[in-house]
Amino acid sequence: AGGLIRSPKGWNFYDWSTAWRNGVPPAGCDGISAVLNWHCAWTLRLAAELEDYAGNAVAAAACRNDAAGMATRLVEVFFDSATGLFADDPNHQSFSQHAQILALSSGLLEEAFAGRLYRKLMAAGNKIAPCTVFFSHYLLEVMARFGDGQALREQFAFWLQLSRQGLLTVPEKPEPSRSDCHAWGTHPFYHLIAHFAGIHPIGFGGKRWEVAPLAGGWDGFDATLPLPGGKIAVSCSDGHYRIQVEGDHLHVVFRPPRSGGEQPLHPGENRIAVR
Repeated sequence: AGGLIRSPKGWNFYDWSTAWRNGVPPAGCDGISAVLNWHCAWTLRLAAELEDYAGNAVAAAACRNDAAGMATRLVEVFFDSATGLFADDPNHQSFSQHAQILALSSGLLEEAFAGRLYRKLMAAGNKIAPCTVFFSHYLLEVMARFGDGQALREQFAFWLQLSRQGLLTVPEKPEPSRSDCHAWGTHPFYHLIAHFAGIHPIGFGGKRWEVAPLAGGWDGFDATLPLPGGKIAVSCSDGHYRIQVEGDHLHVVFRPPRSGGEQPLHPGENRIAVR
């Protein structure tokens, strides 16, 4: 398939999905894989943003052009109109959550197309190859991007029940697991801060931040993100937010759930009631 990359030979591991062999997606060892190609297209789009930040407009334009070209070919080769999903392989014999997640993560689909694909992904559930502990990070990111706080919260069920199994750490994958302590499964800590508390940077450089809690998340929480030379701390109870900003170099705005507006925050304590 012209304009797409062939999977390099070797162990191109992505996830311990039960539908895959040795954690590799279909066509992932020596073929044309939607998973590998969407990953590449997404990486090119991110590289363009980084080149823009570095002031290299020529390199940014080249990366952006390559990403857009790959996305066009990916839709032509892998999108299956009968299911409304991207297949894993050019023959449309297998489908996975992973291919949809990477396509949505890429930011290269038109908004209406992406919205339809997200709804198809959520409707398909485990009828297509499901992601497991590691790759679910990207599923949670996609849920957050579409403002689906309730779905994201429901995904936490796997982690919340681990202590009932006698586990104090996160396993590599669902049972049977060869490792009961695998760092790649701790990403919910990130999602608690970045999405439920809503603390995340705006662009590069670490100076501009927003506090944008997801609608449908937990009503009560207390979260603190330490930063170089300061911190952002957010607590919420019954719609009442207390946000502490420490660091005169930080520029922080608050975006309340279910609202398109924003409110600048000042250094020190900020109290905001959201109805």
